[in-house]
Amino acid sequence: MGICTQLSKVEFGIYAFLFIIHIQILQGEEQSQCPSLTENPICPCYNFKEGLFLECPSATPGVVRSVLLKIKGTIQSLSIYDLDGSITELKPDLFSPQTKINIHKLTSIDLSRNYIEKIQMKMLTGLETQIKSLILEENPITCNCESQDQWKWMQEHRKIVYKGTRNLFCEHPDELQGFRFTELTPHKLCDVPIVLRVAIQDIQTYSVIVSWQSRNQTGLSGFQVAYFSEQNTNSIRGKFLNLTARSTRLNHLTPGTRYYICVIAIGNFGISTDSSTTDARVALPKENPSITLFGDEHQFNYLKSSMNDSLTTKCSTVRTIEIFGAAMDSPFSNTYLGLADILTRRLSLVVGCCIGFIVFIVLVSALGYIKTKKRPVVIKTEVQQTPQYISYDNFSTSNPDGQTTEMDLNTIMDKTKIQFKQS
Repeated sequence: MGICTQLSKVEFGIYAFLFIIHIQILQGEEQSQCPSLTENPICPCYNFKEGLFLECPSATPGVVRSVLLKIKGTIQSLSIYDLDGSITELKPDLFSPQTKINIHKLTSIDLSRNYIEKIQMKMLTGLETQIKSLILEENPITCNCESQDQWKWMQEHRKIVYKGTRNLFCEHPDELQGFRFTELTPHKLCDVPIVLRVAIQDIQTYSVIVSWQSRNQTGLSGFQVAYFSEQNTNSIRGKFLNLTARSTRLNHLTPGTRYYICVIAIGNFGISTDSSTTDARVALPKENPSITLFGDEHQFNYLKSSMNDSLTTKCSTVRTIEIFGAAMDSPFSNTYLGLADILTRRLSLVVGCCIGFIVFIVLVSALGYIKTKKRPVVIKTEVQQTPQYISYDNFSTSNPDGQTTEMDLNTIMDKTKIQFKQS
């Protein structure tokens, strides 16, 4: 029994020893190996305990990708610096999965001391799920409105870039040169107004259309369109609109009244340290919830202080069309003159129909006249009758006895003379 026990212990030890050796062999296969200098003369590669160190002086992204393809095993740590001076933008294809580079275990990337001015967002989002450290120090980064998304990504991933961006300073523009990129405020990074311009269109008696242009802004969630009349500046009405909206119609206005209309960008843009600039964060206060007035319109009396031109607000004025020669109270016009509003909006349609009907009548009359004018005239031929001459033979007197007595010319002359004397 003892001998069997000793033999089983020996067998167990042998199997354990072989298992450990096998694990080490497998780990050795997974270890990263740099290509030889003959295979990679441009970018020297060094295999340290912490990971691979790749030095690529004056190299292009294509060269870097070709070197990465020649590396055997997985890459856990990668350092690339001294890239070619013409490479000023990091594109996602440098570490794209389509290149078939074995970087699924890559946890650290060092891209410091290069000439990088711009970083595409696709590259950052493609690496955020696997890397634990991204170093971008000592790069002449450009700080403007186009780099807002990168700024926001670094704010949301501070654990990844905190240590690697402490010496990341702005190089352009000149007014921001020397500022630390991650410590800029949104207004400092981009001082262009979010709402660029506002236009008032289709001005009617009871409504207008408000349209605006806006630039892309990190943290933008929507817009508020607020307005008040000059007669009642304390009653502010308006509506909420989504991020993609660029126009809306304001109804229930008073005829012949001037209105002050503002488009306000809402969202979380950060708090400005400049006291002269209002905070760009606009939201409904909990103690003053909005009151629904007409459909999608609400009461926004708390917005009075924000209704002026700023980085987040753009305003304009407009006067509605008068009706019946005088302005009317809004409740009366809203309740009882809805039909007049519809007729006003459809005035052009009604006028066009009337003009079309008149033109139709004129055309029909003209065509009828022309048709009548062209009808051929039939000339009637009259048959000339031979003239009949009066004959004295026709003057005869009837005789009751059936006999006729003819009168000669002398008898007629004598009777005529006697009648003349008697007269």
